[in-house]
Amino acid sequence: MPIMFSTRWTASAAVGTTLLAQTVHGAVDSSRIMESEALAVNKLFHNLILIICGSVALVLICWRVLIASVRYVRLLACLTDDKQRYFSTPYKTYASLKKHLLYAPISRKRHNREIQLSTAINMGVLPTRFQLLFLAAYLASNTAFCVIGIHWDQPYQTVVIEVRRRSGILAVVNMVPLFVMATRNNPLIYWLDISFDTFNLLHRWFGRIVVLETLLHSLAWLVSTAKLDGWADVANVLTTDPQVTWGLIVTWGLISTVALVAISIQSVSFIRHAFYETFKHIHIGLAIVSVIGLWYHLKLANLPQIKLLIVAIVVWVIERSMRILRLVYRNIGSGGTKALVEALPGNAVRITVALARPWTFAPGQHAYLYMPSIGLWTSHPFSVAWSQEAENPHAGSGLASNTQDVLALRKTSISFVIRARTGFTNTLLRKTEVAPEGRMYTKCFVEGPYGELNLMRSYGTAILVAGGIGITYQVPHVRDLVAGYA
Repeated sequence: MPIMFSTRWTASAAVGTTLLAQTVHGAVDSSRIMESEALAVNKLFHNLILIICGSVALVLICWRVLIASVRYVRLLACLTDDKQRYFSTPYKTYASLKKHLLYAPISRKRHNREIQLSTAINMGVLPTRFQLLFLAAYLASNTAFCVIGIHWDQPYQTVVIEVRRRSGILAVVNMVPLFVMATRNNPLIYWLDISFDTFNLLHRWFGRIVVLETLLHSLAWLVSTAKLDGWADVANVLTTDPQVTWGLIVTWGLISTVALVAISIQSVSFIRHAFYETFKHIHIGLAIVSVIGLWYHLKLANLPQIKLLIVAIVVWVIERSMRILRLVYRNIGSGGTKALVEALPGNAVRITVALARPWTFAPGQHAYLYMPSIGLWTSHPFSVAWSQEAENPHAGSGLASNTQDVLALRKTSISFVIRARTGFTNTLLRKTEVAPEGRMYTKCFVEGPYGELNLMRSYGTAILVAGGIGITYQVPHVRDLVAGYA
């Protein structure tokens, strides 16, 4: 009997061990399957974000080609028809589309206007109805991508890990359009016929989406670590030997997160406008810190999303390099670029800039002014109120024999009329007012021209409306129409 009992017990134990092994093996296989599914869904949504951005860009390019074709046909019709009646009344469908969607404010208030919290504090800018719908749809899609495909029926730790990975991937993907929209030399401005102001609005909202997804990514790690090993382990990861790879991954990620949150705080409208020069430098510095932190976070973890970050960095470096090259080319030579600043009534100044090289300007364009004596390392955009070309008094006599000689005979000057507000413009006015006769010469660097070419040549009738200093935008349009078609 004892021998029989021992034999039965041994057989039973063997069966139990086999069942346990099969259960563990099955659990491991199930976990691997879920992880594989999660990775596939993450890659899908990673690609969907890029597809959405690319599709919107493609649709807008097609729309731009259509509008450009209509303008060209309208121009030909206006030039050959003195009555110009065919295009005097717009198509009802297109007019209704512009009235109720493309140009419409959100409600009864005008768009592109800051929200007044008080007489001293402004918050944000009201977008158009179309911009609001696009931003709402993009925010909704990112929200959906953060929750769809997560195994919500699984244990807490599994869910949190999947949310952490998903939100981190989406944050990095959104950084590519975020960086593209921040650039002045963005080719999409011309290709899509969208103003830099609109891209700037999108840049701010894409930035907020990136910050929210980054916070979700960081909080998911925080709560999962605290739930598993307690809050003491969270501190241990950050304070133990810095050579430990996991600790470095978390630390660099935390640095990037803190920098992004700081950017979102200092980018609040009333802070940005009250201390614009300071904001701009801090903004760039924090962006660099966040990129460095994210770089090491992805590199140490050996994550493939580092390729997307490289794309964003390359975009930023190329754009900054283009700015520097453009500044050097436009302002170096022939004695450099000089500016005459004159104080005008009504807290305004006129800046007449004699350019080092001839430029060709179009109505509606603007340029960025650098004046080291007024604001070191700062640039500010202003509409070009007037431009003209004259003979260069410093050019040599005789016939031009090459392209350089032809360019040397031309001297371009542009004028800006600026109303003083705060910061740079206020300092410029005060310094000019105390100068002899309210005039002063100063060294100046001009970057540009920028701005979409929304010319009015294709219209038989043009009505221009402006108030105050806004007249500087309309004058070049009047000049262009009178010079070419009057």
